[in-house]
Amino acid sequence: MLKQVENISNEFPFKIKDNPGERTILLSRKFQDETIKIEVDMPSISDDDDNDDDEDAKDADVSSIPLVVSITKGSDQYMEFCITAFLDEISIDSLSIKNLENSDELAYEGPDFK
Repeated sequence: MLKQVENISNEFPFKIKDNPGERTILLSRKFQDETIKIEVDMPSISDDDDNDDDEDAKDADVSSIPLVVSITKGSDQYMEFCITAFLDEISIDSLSIKNLENSDELAYEGPDFK
């Protein structure tokens, strides 16, 4: 169960859309002529405070967060980055250019970042 986020700064540039019953949230914003959307896959975190035996075990559960970032710039194509956010770094796993009409059809499947 996700905890309710309170007191979000007015300076936070993204709109937050929670998907009740799903593990994802969507962050979106406009920046000049671009539309940026970030789908965040929330890790499952136990609220069990009775079991604080090993803090490292809890950190292992939240060691990475997968993200999908899509950037549209007023055309019929968009860039999509598959990203993994770790505690100390962000890793780009893949980059592709997709068509808005058919997102399954790749206009360009970028390099392998692994």
